[in-house]
Amino acid sequence: MWLIYFALNYLYVFTVRIAALNSAKAARWIEGRKSFPTFNIPAEKKVVWLHCASLGEFEQGRPVIEKLRQEFPGVYLVLSFFSPSGYEVRKNYPGVDAVCYLPADLPGHASRFIQCLQPDLVIFVKYEFWAGYLHELKKRNIPAYLISARFRSGQFVLSPAGGWIRRFLNAFRTIFTQDENSKKLISGKLNSKIVAAGDTRFDRVAENAANPRKFPEIEALINQRIVFVAGSTWANDEEVIFPLNSSSVFTIVAPHEISEKHLLHLKKCSPQPAFLYSEINQLDSGNPPATLIIDNVGMLMSVYKMAQIAYVGGAFHKQLHNILEPAAMGIPVLFGPYTDKFPEAEELQKSGGGFQISDRKEFLFTFQELINDSSKLRMAGKNAAEYVSKNRGAAELIMKELRPLFQSTQK
Repeated sequence: MWLIYFALNYLYVFTVRIAALNSAKAARWIEGRKSFPTFNIPAEKKVVWLHCASLGEFEQGRPVIEKLRQEFPGVYLVLSFFSPSGYEVRKNYPGVDAVCYLPADLPGHASRFIQCLQPDLVIFVKYEFWAGYLHELKKRNIPAYLISARFRSGQFVLSPAGGWIRRFLNAFRTIFTQDENSKKLISGKLNSKIVAAGDTRFDRVAENAANPRKFPEIEALINQRIVFVAGSTWANDEEVIFPLNSSSVFTIVAPHEISEKHLLHLKKCSPQPAFLYSEINQLDSGNPPATLIIDNVGMLMSVYKMAQIAYVGGAFHKQLHNILEPAAMGIPVLFGPYTDKFPEAEELQKSGGGFQISDRKEFLFTFQELINDSSKLRMAGKNAAEYVSKNRGAAELIMKELRPLFQSTQK
């Protein structure tokens, strides 16, 4: 199996190299791994290594990272990413001591990386199951934990063929799952301790909702209009929302893809004049645009605070993005139809704070229904905020198990 596993990883790297000829993201993936990570770690410090696939997983793990930093400032924290979309945005994140790319899981890489890092504790977020790294951690008896994990019926790792991967999941001393169903599905299949701690995203979005960044340059453009924020949209989401054409609505779109080609496409799709956020200094606040397009990564979570209604993209191709970000701010959330892998979508609907739509007609109907009924709009926002509030606490449950490992910051 090792031969097949490494062969697949070699094939993946080769495919990315080919893609890098035409893809800036793939090129960054290759460029970021040209040199092997090195660290200058004081000998007396304990080392905690935290690994996230990308930006979404980082935000999911961030409440735990920040609790570790606050409670144990003497610990040396290393954050690694698999994807450029996480690394490029958070490479200067001040909450840790070092940020790097995770070397591809090829023969010898895990051993070399862990030997260089010599971590005392390892935390992986959600679904990073790299067999080479897990094998090396278990061989060295390094305490490893998986947080905010989620398992679904039909998932390969739970199938008979996934037994090989499950064997390596035993490298985790404890797996903290997002929900009870995940715990039930994986219990009995591993030797690891399984704890249904909840989803740390609730902690993160609640914290951000209490302390969002402010954008006075955008606020100056609102001009007493209703603010509609569409976040993490894909092309099929934009086809649904862009028939919206009202002089009383200020639309802010933060697309998932911010390539020049896609941004130009968005401008053309908008039924009213659209401008990029990078052009905001050129805009006349006395004649504000109908649509503003956020052409960077990192603002969206706080931009939601300005909205009366939000739409979160991805669910027209089964990749729903984070609906908890606007919900935490007390904003009703609309999203597409394919949400089977995202239980928070069904739960938010049941709470009365979320609205699933299947096409542009249903989108326009739901949007107008909320805008035209202020009491319904307020109640939906209240329900959304309460749903997030009652699901907080996962980070603290995780920390209860981790704290005993930090009785001393000395090696």
